[in-house]
Amino acid sequence: MIRLPSSVSVTIDSIHEVCEGKKSEIFRRYADNLFDPNCCYSIYYGERVKSLDLVSNSAEEARTWISGLKYLMAGISDED
Repeated sequence: MIRLPSSVSVTIDSIHEVCEGKKSEIFRRYADNLFDPNCCYSIYYGERVKSLDLVSNSAEEARTWISGLKYLMAGISDED
């Protein structure tokens, strides 16, 4: 489970998709030129499909998170 300061929690089995770059509506609307797109990624989760938009310190860190989350998601779907 990913815990966030604002009391939002996301379980691996609630994640629908993990997207690299600044593809979410929030990134496009508010952060267009603020962050390196290689450091950005979004997690789409929940019944009502919300996005959790994140910025890592480096592109390598973002790729690590994206790969890890996708790996965990694949493990969950394999169990079904």
